[in-house]
Amino acid sequence: MEAFKQSPSTSSSAKVTSKKYKQQEMSNGVVNNGFSSMLLSQSHHPPDVSTVEEMAMLEKQGLSNKSTAVEMNGGATVGQEAKAGIESQMQHGAAAADKAPAWKMYSPLIEAFSMSANGRYLMDTSQSADDFPSLHGIRVVSMLWVVLMHCHMFSLTGLDNYLEAFSHLQGFFFQIIANGDIVVDTFFLMSGMLVTYWTIKRLKQRKDNGDIWFWIKFYLYRWWRMTPVYAFIILVACTLLIRIVKGPLYTLPAMGLDMCKRNWWTNLLYINNFYPVEQSEICLTWSWYLAVDFQCYLISPFFILLLYRKRALGVSCIAALITASLILTGVLSAKYGLPVTVFGSPSKNTTDASADYIYTKPWTRISPFLLGMLLGYAFSSMRSRQVPINRVRYLGN
Repeated sequence: MEAFKQSPSTSSSAKVTSKKYKQQEMSNGVVNNGFSSMLLSQSHHPPDVSTVEEMAMLEKQGLSNKSTAVEMNGGATVGQEAKAGIESQMQHGAAAADKAPAWKMYSPLIEAFSMSANGRYLMDTSQSADDFPSLHGIRVVSMLWVVLMHCHMFSLTGLDNYLEAFSHLQGFFFQIIANGDIVVDTFFLMSGMLVTYWTIKRLKQRKDNGDIWFWIKFYLYRWWRMTPVYAFIILVACTLLIRIVKGPLYTLPAMGLDMCKRNWWTNLLYINNFYPVEQSEICLTWSWYLAVDFQCYLISPFFILLLYRKRALGVSCIAALITASLILTGVLSAKYGLPVTVFGSPSKNTTDASADYIYTKPWTRISPFLLGMLLGYAFSSMRSRQVPINRVRYLGN
């Protein structure tokens, strides 16, 4: 009890301090379970200032420890709740995947037939650094030219007075249509150019001649790129086309239906320009171009490697083969009396014979493909495709 005997001034100040401390505790809603409750209950005399400060520090430390424990327990609870939430989401996602429709597993295949996706792809005008913008214009003009020629050619089969229609073939401006078959050579040229350019570029990146798998993928990629769409067109020609056409040219799909039912497999093997032998038996007669292009593609690696490794020898071989093809075409035309163009007048034989001997055979159509290969090699050897062209300026008053 001696420790609590104080002077009046000290006692009064301690009372004030104790009163303020109690008010603060009550205002904060703190329940004293520590030393302050024990000491204050032992005597009616309030403790001194130093004792009160020690008691406050001890209580503060106790509250802090409790708060820390609560926070740790809360953190553990939050962590457990988060873990449980993640596991719940994973289980929900797995259940959703199980309940997802089967067609979503094959979405890339289904998207291939999407009108919106294909429309965005076809209308995309973005270009890469290795693109050839001029080829797009050549393709458009050439395709319009081919369509115009075929519209006139097939329309003649539905006319009663086709002899009178043939009399107009001698006109000067009609020669644009009559010689439209030559425009197919532009597609052969672009094909040879692009396959040579891209293949040499890949060989330069590899820094070798390409292994066996490189050339196997070279052929498989070409076949796979063309054949699925090609097969779908044949399927439409065999099933749907006969049911949706009307008019004077109705017999053409009917004829194509019979031929495709018998000889569709020759198209998928790209031999339909050789078998069947008769031109009238070919499934989709216009598909001879795909067969010739694929056959030229088959022999292209030989010339690509020559150009890549021995430029002089490669150029010489290609030039010799172009010359031989031109000579052979002239010899066949003279021997069988074949017309120069599809609309031309034959001297000894028919236009079908012209297609059988000249028009659909690779040895007479390979010249533009080989010329395109030389052009593709030239582009692959250039550091820049920005070729300066002298501009002609017209000066006037």
